[in-house]
Amino acid sequence: MLRAGCKAFSSRTIKIYRDIPRYNEFWNYYNAEEAADRITSPAMFVTGWYDIFTQGSIDGFVSREEHGGEGARGKNYLIVSWRNHNKDTTKDYVFNENRNNLKAGEISDKFLRCHLMGDSNALDGVPKVHYYVMGADTPNAPGNEWRSAEQWPPLPTQETAFYLGAEGTLSEAVPDGEDAWREFTFDPNDPYPTWGGANLLPNLVAGPYDQRKYSQTRQDLLKYASEPLAEPMEIVGRIKVRLYVSSDAPDTDFTAKLVDIYPEGNDREILMLDNIRRVKTRNGFEEAAPPLQGQDDVVEIEVDMWSIAWVFEKGHRIGLHISSSNYPRFDVNPNTGAEQPLPGEEMRIAHNRVHIGKNTPSTLLLPVTGKQAE
Repeated sequence: MLRAGCKAFSSRTIKIYRDIPRYNEFWNYYNAEEAADRITSPAMFVTGWYDIFTQGSIDGFVSREEHGGEGARGKNYLIVSWRNHNKDTTKDYVFNENRNNLKAGEISDKFLRCHLMGDSNALDGVPKVHYYVMGADTPNAPGNEWRSAEQWPPLPTQETAFYLGAEGTLSEAVPDGEDAWREFTFDPNDPYPTWGGANLLPNLVAGPYDQRKYSQTRQDLLKYASEPLAEPMEIVGRIKVRLYVSSDAPDTDFTAKLVDIYPEGNDREILMLDNIRRVKTRNGFEEAAPPLQGQDDVVEIEVDMWSIAWVFEKGHRIGLHISSSNYPRFDVNPNTGAEQPLPGEEMRIAHNRVHIGKNTPSTLLLPVTGKQAE
């Protein structure tokens, strides 16, 4: 009875959420960031890089730490580990044993003693932020360690652009040639599958999975890669993918996956981050943008990839995968302009393009540490 009741409640809740696709007062009611100045209690935010609540936890910490009400502002703590939300199941990536060195429970106990038991010295010497830096799982690779800071972001970075090239390249060189494009076919009846990432439900694997399971055989995918790195590259913070796109459908989706590509002979494509953007939300989430008018109607979209701390090892390549589905992590777009697929309704095949060049510089934006601003 309880299980059946929970299932019915879940179905009703999902229907409510799906029936409100635009951002309005309903969704704003749940916006804890905007309510930060009315919150008077401090909090301890604990998440992991492969947790579906990662960015929300980071944003919640920053908003309450900087703009919280009296009693909350300046008194919050953040822990970002290597974890996903459920069990670790990946066999594609070996976590470093030191990942368990930080005991979040011990910090939580100190936090509670301070704020619930009146022990004003309980948190003395405890940094505001602890975060685990990911990296290659090969011997002596950089990263793979806990670090601490007093704020988030924890250190200065330089937003560095890697431009998508016509031959599947990623390069810091600013494009100066003629505009071009690459195209793939997106069939919502055969969506590109989810494989790892920040998944919540236990029926989906979560974490750093090797994307070659699908990327070597699927045709509904564009792959981009940098040259092998001459030295390690560390990124810490929020990643964005800015795309210039078009389609022969009135609306469609574009997905992005950031991957760490291992050197030849290993060749793994380890998933770091993934996310999606619906083209009709290109101007914001409050109102739907006008339908696309064919392949000459090129528009700009931004895929928010959320945040991570990762060190690309020397000899590795930065990889970016672009598709139009990542199912069932994200529902498929019917490509008709409808908000969601419905039984018996049309599911249209779309021919989707990513444009590159001087006037349409599709770009991966990475927050690189230790780089001087130009």
